[in-house]
Amino acid sequence: MNTATAHYAKMVARPVLGLLAGAFLFGSVSAAQEVRIYSMLAKEVQDDITKFLNKELAGEVGMPIKSLALSTGEMHARIMAEAPRIGADLVIHLPWGVLKMVKAGLTEAYPNAPAWKDIDARYKEPNGHYYDLGTFSYVLVGNKDRLKEKGYKMPQSYFDLLDPKWKGEILLPSPVTSGTATMINASILSLFKDEDAGWSFLEHLDKNVHQYTKSGNTPTTLVARGEFLLGLTSDENVPRLIKEGYPLLWTIPREGVGAEGNMVLIVKGTKQLKAAKKIVNFMGTEKFQRHFAKYGYLVARKGIPSALYKSKPKFIEYDYEWAADNRDRILKIWKKRFLTR
Repeated sequence: MNTATAHYAKMVARPVLGLLAGAFLFGSVSAAQEVRIYSMLAKEVQDDITKFLNKELAGEVGMPIKSLALSTGEMHARIMAEAPRIGADLVIHLPWGVLKMVKAGLTEAYPNAPAWKDIDARYKEPNGHYYDLGTFSYVLVGNKDRLKEKGYKMPQSYFDLLDPKWKGEILLPSPVTSGTATMINASILSLFKDEDAGWSFLEHLDKNVHQYTKSGNTPTTLVARGEFLLGLTSDENVPRLIKEGYPLLWTIPREGVGAEGNMVLIVKGTKQLKAAKKIVNFMGTEKFQRHFAKYGYLVARKGIPSALYKSKPKFIEYDYEWAADNRDRILKIWKKRFLTR
């Protein structure tokens, strides 16, 4: 595509540099004196959550809680490269990555966490290998001011995005590094039922895509700033930017969107098992779940409203295990179709 190849020549190298630099981001404090979290949540979100955890659990954990936020693909590559001595005590990951970690024996089971007992079973792995904090999804965003200038309305369907008028004005995240992009691809392929038809749609959409971003949240920021008209993007930063006054519109395409869980797990062999269990348990409490909902997530605990969704959006159903088992194959096809032009 027009700018994608040059863009990717720079982008593909970044995860490697990130893995090398990331080793120094936790600071010089000994691992025995702090609890460490790897997270695929947006940095702004994870930083705020870490601050909240330190405030609420200071007396129980007894040591600092620190986090490293990375794009999902980047984080998973780091985890698998470090295994079995992973440099974190807890991980917040998407289902495909969690399932890979469970199969690789990299998770420490914590069954029957007390605060999670009255939460629906679908948010808990039966043996306690992970707990689902709440639904992570994506939305279609647009810049209100620029759309008005053009005389355009927000698209209501994925097929509306194929209109030539959007050429060079759409941003999507890259599945090379972004878990959101992996979810978008899995959702669209599942929506079409026939995988070839799904790939055909993505190829047509690619004609209007200006670039694929490293992070699932980058389209939110760039569209909010007016640098682009539209983007498919993570839902987690949308409420914050709207609250800050950016002219950001969002919608759910009529066909629906994919949704996955924000899974938290304890790393096998952690030296901070007691502290890690306290954190996982606290994440099931009403206090934490209300805090988590302010980012726009549909949380695991009933009766807590999302800051973004007024009602449950239409979700595209797809098999998490299928997505996990086929991620490498789908990524290989995606690279061949969209990185070689």
